[in-house]
Amino acid sequence: MAVFTPNLTSKLLVKAVSGRVGTLSGYVLEIGCGSGWITEQIGSEIQAEKAKFFLSDVSEEAVELAQNKLKTTIPNAVFRVGSGLKPWVDSQFDLIINDVAGISDAIAKISPWYDGVPCDAGDDGLANSREILQDLNNRLKNNGIYVTPVISLANATEHRKLLEGIFRTITYVHRVWWPIPEEIVNHASTLDDMEKQFGIETQKKYGKRLAYTEVAICER
Repeated sequence: MAVFTPNLTSKLLVKAVSGRVGTLSGYVLEIGCGSGWITEQIGSEIQAEKAKFFLSDVSEEAVELAQNKLKTTIPNAVFRVGSGLKPWVDSQFDLIINDVAGISDAIAKISPWYDGVPCDAGDDGLANSREILQDLNNRLKNNGIYVTPVISLANATEHRKLLEGIFRTITYVHRVWWPIPEEIVNHASTLDDMEKQFGIETQKKYGKRLAYTEVAICER
């Protein structure tokens, strides 16, 4: 199984969390960790004695890569293999960062991003998010923070409704509109169908077809 590499979503998650680095402490979990890049970035800004890091991914290869990457910089990190929050049934966290696949499966299949990497997010792109949110009450501490991307190549409106049904305070930050790759744009009928049937959002501007990513910072 291939390992998903850092992309714009990963960078926006780091940017969102880095704004809170000064207050981070306790147990920090990254799910869908891939190569461990997000934890590597934020871990370099946090004193080791203030936080302990946990990482998981559905890909055993990804977890092994992350272990090797972080073994010297964050030696206290704990790694597990599994889907969503399932590997962590015995733990609770102060901060959970979600970088699990979150775009429509129909789009993932025609994209250059998921070659050999599972998406399994359903036609509306929210299957993984729903699974995680169902387990979240037991895994996130009462004063904990959940950080997740909201991507318009999934049903972003429905995603916000799911989050707003759970959290008292949600701050949406760092929205970026970006050009959809030609490999996807060339399947315009698929994009059109996904917009009509499953609520994805795109816009046409400057001769390009664009989608957006933003980050939701969710607090109890």
